[in-house]
Amino acid sequence: MFKILKYFFVISLYKKAKKQFLILAISLITILLSSLIISDVMAVASDLNLYFLIVLKWVIILTMIVFIALALLTIMKRATLTPRIIKNTKNITVDNETVNSKKEITLKKDRLFTESEQILQKYTRGSK
Repeated sequence: MFKILKYFFVISLYKKAKKQFLILAISLITILLSSLIISDVMAVASDLNLYFLIVLKWVIILTMIVFIALALLTIMKRATLTPRIIKNTKNITVDNETVNSKKEITLKKDRLFTESEQILQKYTRGSK
């Protein structure tokens, strides 16, 4: 039972924050690829280029960590339950006499007509 509820929670959370999950996945993939690619390039780089590549690698990694943190904060914010605003409804008082009279008029009719039948009947009576 707990597993089912956990899956429902994850599914509803994914529906609420699809964009953040996509940003999270892209950030993780970018960190992985930048680490692998820049590490390979650093192996063959000279001294000055090596320092530039190290700085570039860490700038990329730190910006992706910021994106991951922002995405996780947004996901956690949407995961918390927000109270729904309940609108105050007004009580409507109905005059029973008017309702009863309209009810009697409706019951006295032989057949109830649809709106289109009433319009057709109105215009066919006027043309005769």
